[in-house]
Amino acid sequence: MDTAYEPVVIGPIFTFFIPNCYTPNGDGHNDLFYGYGVGIDKYELIIFDRWGNHIFTTNDLYEGWNGTVQGTGGTLCQEDVYVWKVSLKDVFGLNHNYIGHVSLIR
Repeated sequence: MDTAYEPVVIGPIFTFFIPNCYTPNGDGHNDLFYGYGVGIDKYELIIFDRWGNHIFTTNDLYEGWNGTVQGTGGTLCQEDVYVWKVSLKDVFGLNHNYIGHVSLIR
């Protein structure tokens, strides 16, 4: 038998996830589109429609898009596929850029 001791240091981590569809239908489930993760210092989410029109922007990781133009709750966006771009800086000071699409399903 033998025993060894070694300290394990767990430092900061970085992860980022974003869904590919959501249902802003007011049922309380999956009503907002947003990215989420840990180890994120700065964040920007921009959403465009298929014609390149600017639909929504936020710099708040906890603010999601509710399926309306500019997120105001006014004009509803149609059920469609939208393009998003996320720019963020992690806790290590590295910049990350992601581009993808999300399906809005009512």
